[in-house]
Order: sequence, then structure tokens, then C-alpha cells
Amino acid sequence: MGKFKYKNIKKRKLYFICILVLVECFYIIIIIGNNITPKLIQIVKNNIKMYSNTIINDYVDIKILSDKKIDSIVNLITNNNGEIIGVDYNMNDAYSLMGVISENINNGLKNYNEYDSYSKYIDNNLILEYPIGLASNNIFLNNLGFKVPIKVIINKNVLCGLLTKVNNYGINNVVVSIYLKVNVYSSIISTQVELIDNYYEILLDSSVVMGNVPNYLNGFIESSGPVVSN
Repeated sequence: MGKFKYKNIKKRKLYFICILVLVECFYIIIIIGNNITPKLIQIVKNNIKMYSNTIINDYVDIKILSDKKIDSIVNLITNNNGEIIGVDYNMNDAYSLMGVISENINNGLKNYNEYDSYSKYIDNNLILEYPIGLASNNIFLNNLGFKVPIKVIINKNVLCGLLTKVNNYGINNVVVSIYLKVNVYSSIISTQVELIDNYYEILLDSSVVMGNVPNYLNGFIESSGPVVSN
């Protein structure tokens, strides 16, 4: 009986030690995960930002914009005194232009796996598999460790629009600047869904014309045009 009781006590201690080790391992994994996850998410954000920059530079075709005659899309509204008080848009031409730009950008955003060697498509979902070594600040550890899968939706939504700014310039002159506004929305799906909004404001056309903005508008007008979502 004494030996039997001794064996039971020994087994219980062994079970207790095993459970304690498992709890400690689980706790350590949680701590490591909490430290590594934000760093990996930041790496993903930076890569998506750089990729979006590349796409905007490559797929916003200046020639197409020139062919569309940007300046004909925007009309200045004047009052009875000839002062510029607002901006009007040729909607048909504006929507046509935004549609072309939005489609070009979306086509480029479909090729992220060619940009990032750690990415691949699984069941039409873009998965980034970064080794945990990337979360270290040591270049020799970058490719070490198991890979953490992170689901990303690169082109969740693309918004394209126009922005016109009119500023008084000298005596009886204004500078009319027309910008392309682009919002590229992406999502990172890890422990939670995180939305990324990369915003771009690109100068399309700028010219000096006769006229002036009245003082009650502080000599400045800013007007947003139609927005196309794709």
C-alpha cells in the first residue's frame, strides 16, 4: 500500500509539473505574440504603402490625363462683379476620367504577389507569410523562425476624385490648380481587422488666369469634384 500511494503521489507531481510547463509555455507564447504581432503588422503596412506608391506612379497615366484636357473639365463660377466665387465640373468628362484612372489603379493592385516574395494567393485570398525573424532588428535573423500567415485585402476599395484650388496671385490674377485625389483602402486581417487608408494628392494641371477671389472668401477657394469608387 505504501508503494502504491508513493507512486500515485509521484504521478500527481509529474502531472502537475507537465501542466505547469504547458501553462508557462502558453504564457510565453502569448507574450512573444503580443510583442511580435505589432512589428509584423507595421512591416505589412509599410510594404503596402510602398506598393501603393509604386502603383500610383506607374498607373496614373499622365498622357491619358493630357488627352482628356483636364482644364476643360473645370469651370470657374463668377458673380456679377466678375469675381470668382466657385468651381463647377463637367460631370460627364470628370466621371469618364476618374473611371479610367480607377480602373488602371485597380489592375495594378492585383499583382501584389509579384512585388512581395513572402506573399501568395490561397483560394483567391492574398496571404503574407512573414518569418518571425523579420520582427527582430537584426538583419541576420530576418529569414529565421516559423512563418506567420497574415491575410491582406490590398484593393478593398479605390476612390478617385478631383480637387480644385483657386488662389489669388498678384493683381487681378489667380492660380488654378487641379489635383487628382486617390484613396487606396486595404485591410489586414490578423487578431483583428485593421483598415489602411493610403491617400494621394497629385497635381494634374496648374495655370494662371485673370480674375480674383473676393476677400470674404479669404482669397482662396477649394472645391472637391465627383468621386468614383471601384
